[in-house]
Amino acid sequence: MNKIKLNMWVNIIAFLALIPIIVSSIVLFFKLASGINPFLGMNKALWVKIHNYFGWTFIGLILIHILLHIGWIKCIPSMMKSK
Repeated sequence: MNKIKLNMWVNIIAFLALIPIIVSSIVLFFKLASGINPFLGMNKALWVKIHNYFGWTFIGLILIHILLHIGWIKCIPSMMKSK
């Protein structure tokens, strides 16, 4: 797989991992702040597990994304100096 396709898949999967992070954040903040009543049949502990699992997955994918763009990142200081 070439670098462009790999980057595309990393971006797509990272975006898909971000969706449950956002949903679980909203549920944990607004619906399960007290942790007493389950929401959608899942208690607070399960929502936290979902949030953590997808959060670590997202972090890993972002690290891969950064590694794929490390050459561009290294060029930023020289691009800023030339302006």
